[in-house]
Amino acid sequence: MEIINDNASDDSMQDEKSIEDNQHDEINEKRIKRKQPTYYCKCCNFTSKNKTDFSRHEKTSKHIGLSSNVSTNLINTQQSPSTQPTYNCAKCNKEYKNRSGLWKHSQQCESVNKPDVTTMTKETAPPAQSQSPPTVSNEMIMCLIQQNKELQTTLIELAKEARTVNNTNNNTTTNNQFNLNVFLNEDCKNALNLQEFVDSINVTLEDFMETGRLGYMQGITRIMVDAVHKLDVTRRPFHCTDFKRETLYIKDKDTWEKANIEKTKLRNAITQVARKNLSMLSVWQNQNPNFVKINSPECEEFIRLSLGVVGSQYLDEQYKTEDKIVKNILREIVVDKKTKNIE
Repeated sequence: MEIINDNASDDSMQDEKSIEDNQHDEINEKRIKRKQPTYYCKCCNFTSKNKTDFSRHEKTSKHIGLSSNVSTNLINTQQSPSTQPTYNCAKCNKEYKNRSGLWKHSQQCESVNKPDVTTMTKETAPPAQSQSPPTVSNEMIMCLIQQNKELQTTLIELAKEARTVNNTNNNTTTNNQFNLNVFLNEDCKNALNLQEFVDSINVTLEDFMETGRLGYMQGITRIMVDAVHKLDVTRRPFHCTDFKRETLYIKDKDTWEKANIEKTKLRNAITQVARKNLSMLSVWQNQNPNFVKINSPECEEFIRLSLGVVGSQYLDEQYKTEDKIVKNILREIVVDKKTKNIE
């Protein structure tokens, strides 16, 4: 029996020992855990007990970005010191860190009792006096109304004067402008008709011989231009208003009309004058009967005159010759639109 009890006691002792060992192990683990350091990242709010993991975290882009911002803010915070209020003297502008120092200085500052308006601070400046709006009396209102009426009257008079001057200038310009209808129908109402002008031309033997000397074109031009120059401007049967465009007005049958492009009526007048000139050949023959004798001076003169007073036998050449005569006549009868005279 005693042996059995000893074994039981041994077993109980072993159980107690194992319990103590377990408790001891738990205490050791807690101590180990308590001694094991904990790694904490404040900027990322990251915690780890493994240094390797924490080192890996420090290399991440998130940690680098957040840590740089934190460091920048820290630097700015360190560089910007806390501002402390300062107190300046209103007269000498000396600076003090507290009111007591400013008060002691003000007791000794000489200019404290002599305020200067130009150096007064904004706090000590007197408030601006409120200005009352000016009062407007009835007399002032009536005066302004009267002045306004006078101004309007003056402006109206000036406008009338400007209008009168403008109208006068316009009338003067209109009067100075050449009026073709007035010139032809009033100034030249007593002008000769074209046929009357041709009939009035008296071709002489001298004209005939001069035409033989000058030639048909220059000779007929001379006869007609001389006849025109003998007439007053208002008596002439034709007027050229634009030499460049050969604008011609002819009076025929008591009516002024614009000539056509071919100047047909003027060409007919030229032909009639040329025939009058040619008719003087018989007069010359009567005065020089020896022209029939061959090789006589009269015969040679007759041949020369005959060739000069007769135009070309070809129609196209004769037409060109008449063109030149027309232009020569127009050049001599151009109307000066400023003075209504022939140039």
